[in-house]
Amino acid sequence: MIRRPSTVDALRAILAKDLRVELRTLQSVPAMALFAVTTFVLFRYGLDRKSLSGGLAAGVLLATILFAAILGVNRLFVAERDEGGFDAIRLAPVDGTALLGAKATALVIYLLLLEAIAVPAFALFFLDTWSGIPPLIGVLLLADVGLRLGGRRRLDLRRGLRRGRISMNFTNRPRKGHQKADQKQTRRRNRFHAHLVG
Repeated sequence: MIRRPSTVDALRAILAKDLRVELRTLQSVPAMALFAVTTFVLFRYGLDRKSLSGGLAAGVLLATILFAAILGVNRLFVAERDEGGFDAIRLAPVDGTALLGAKATALVIYLLLLEAIAVPAFALFFLDTWSGIPPLIGVLLLADVGLRLGGRRRLDLRRGLRRGRISMNFTNRPRKGHQKADQKQTRRRNRFHAHLVG
């Protein structure tokens, strides 16, 4: 009998795959870092200031990291959708939360790498002294956790899964109101396959 893999094992496998793909292709993190540095250059000359402080400095840094994170999220999920990863997860005997957890963990790793590049660049462009960097690290870690736990992307992912060929609930509970639609879609798909075969 084949042993069903646990959610943690599936999460580790998906996360390892995502990190290997990123190491080979270098698509997400360099694009995020380039975006952040370019945004800092634009702010430097757009605001026409050599140094920033207070709320303006925090706004520039956090807005830049947030938009760079959106870049990373899109690359993480679009590749999975285009290459049929959602279909594979649905067909595999694993919980769907493994995919979401692996993507969220990969995003946190990407953000930590981005911040290792973006924070020194920010300090170079906008800070007179480096004394403000240590307290900023805690704020950035909280922002990373907030982005990881944020529900917006999860809602977008669920909406995309519902619209596509997959109807998977991440909590493995039946969705109210969707069972009939799912059954109807399954019957239609079975009739189409029977028509092709027979």
